[in-house]
Amino acid sequence: MGTRYRLGILFSILALTMGIVVFLFLISNGTIGLETYAQSKQEMTQVDTAITDVFDESEEVANTDGTLFMIPLAEGVDEEDFDISMSYITETMYITLEGMDDTYFVNHSMKGASTHIDDLIFVGNGNTCGYEITFDSVYEFETYVEDDNLCISLVDPHDLYDYIVVVDPGHGGSDSPGTVWNGVNEADLVLAIGQYVSTYKEELAEQGIGLYVTRTEDVYTYLSDRAKMANDLAADLFISIHCNALEGAGSASTSGVEVLYSESDESGLSKALAQLCASQVSSVLGARNRGTVKGDEIYIIRTAEVPVALIEMGFMSNQKELSLLQSSSYQKKAAEGIYKDRGSKFLGFAEAIQDEEQAKARIAWYKKKYHDARHVCYAYRLGPNLWRTKDDGEPHGTAGAPILRSIDARGLDNILVVVVRYFGGTLLGTGGLMVAYREASKAALENYG
Repeated sequence: MGTRYRLGILFSILALTMGIVVFLFLISNGTIGLETYAQSKQEMTQVDTAITDVFDESEEVANTDGTLFMIPLAEGVDEEDFDISMSYITETMYITLEGMDDTYFVNHSMKGASTHIDDLIFVGNGNTCGYEITFDSVYEFETYVEDDNLCISLVDPHDLYDYIVVVDPGHGGSDSPGTVWNGVNEADLVLAIGQYVSTYKEELAEQGIGLYVTRTEDVYTYLSDRAKMANDLAADLFISIHCNALEGAGSASTSGVEVLYSESDESGLSKALAQLCASQVSSVLGARNRGTVKGDEIYIIRTAEVPVALIEMGFMSNQKELSLLQSSSYQKKAAEGIYKDRGSKFLGFAEAIQDEEQAKARIAWYKKKYHDARHVCYAYRLGPNLWRTKDDGEPHGTAGAPILRSIDARGLDNILVVVVRYFGGTLLGTGGLMVAYREASKAALENYG
């Protein structure tokens, strides 16, 4: 694939309905203060206010890095009474406590440091109260009880996952249906594919891959928020899902998968990713591979600071392809094409060579023997000033270079190492590929002696 991957999931946003009491977030000299409005209807109409330090930056937790928050538990209140969720797209945590009025957090101030907080709103509706806390980046969280406090610990996703992937079903909501063809909305088609992708979340997490999907419901998400989410996550892969359409001559017969990439990505990873997506998705779907297209004029692509590919899954203007895109089985295949289970096999071999002619002959032998493999990568060294590497279609520097480094780490000479890869469907990313080729070559060299 050509990019490292680190991948959560879009969590539903809490909406409080009747009589919401809003506490505006104020920051002064690094101290959080909340303006508390009167709680009875009479007091609310009179707009009487009182300032209360609902959020307490106490010495208890003030010396932390701002990733730990504590809520004192009143008698009869335990961890299960709190509902805590995270919206990754808005980088907002929702904390609600059922069965308590607004005075709970006034009398039981949250403790912590505001280091990573961009905004904080206190909400309540008489029988429910809580916080909406917007952070400066995307976090996971863990909860536990300690010394009669509910502790909420923010966790950097990179501490949980080896790779992170962000998948973005385009458009959404009544404001942005995308292309509409014969009464079918593009937003609905790509949402269904995104929902199938989301089903891989747990399976991928077990493999060290964090999956984050920008939307799993028919809602509109700002383009800026989609790109920001991928950038803040420092995603190893950012895939946006769309469908194509044409008007005029040839529109009814034009079909296939097309992938846009960032030409301005000097690393070349965006283009390499696009090429892989085009090949993999079209192969899984049995569709025409239309190749890759420069897409820097597209907002998502030009604002992404990570390797990005925008996949056009097919042409809605082609009736046959539109019918396929509406099929749940086809949508599931499309999801599999975007991100399938790991399964790549790396076979490493090491042997002595005397010259380049012999090296080339042995490489040709491996290519013939493993002709059904996706990649046959290698490195060899003949003296201090003569070496060769080959990535064989893998992103530049992800295969041959780590193989050569394994050779040099052992101080070996006159040796050839070949690593054969059978692709299993999962995009491993730059880091994952380099690790895989390094470990395969190390194992081969250990067997070599």
